[in-house]
Amino acid sequence: MLAAIADFFSVSIDELIRGERPSEARLVPSEERKDLDKMLLKVVVDSAQGDRVRVNLPLPLVKLGLELGMQMPQINGMEALQKLDLETILRLVDSGAIGKLVEVESAEGDNVQVVVE
Repeated sequence: MLAAIADFFSVSIDELIRGERPSEARLVPSEERKDLDKMLLKVVVDSAQGDRVRVNLPLPLVKLGLELGMQMPQINGMEALQKLDLETILRLVDSGAIGKLVEVESAEGDNVQVVVE
C-alpha cells in the first residue's frame, strides 16, 4: 500500500514516511563524508508521455559498470539519460558532493533528477 501511495506522489517510501525530499547539492567536509560503498545513485525520470522511471543503484555497482565500459542505457527514448556523465558525477561524489546533483526539465516536458544519498 505504501509503495502505491509513494508512486502516486512521485516520492520514495522513505520520503513519504519521513517527509524529507532530496536536498539540493551540497559539499560535505571530508571528516563527515559517508563511506561511498554505502551510498546510492538515484535517477528519477518523469516523461511528458507519462512514463515514470525510478532507478536506485549502489555507487559500487555504478563504479564497477564504468570500469567495465558500460554506459547508462537509453530508457524509453530519453536522450537526457544518455547525456549523463556518470564519471563526472562519481568524481563529484568523491569530492564530497551529495544531494540533487542534476535536475533537467526539457522543453518537451521531460523531467530528470539525479540524487546521491
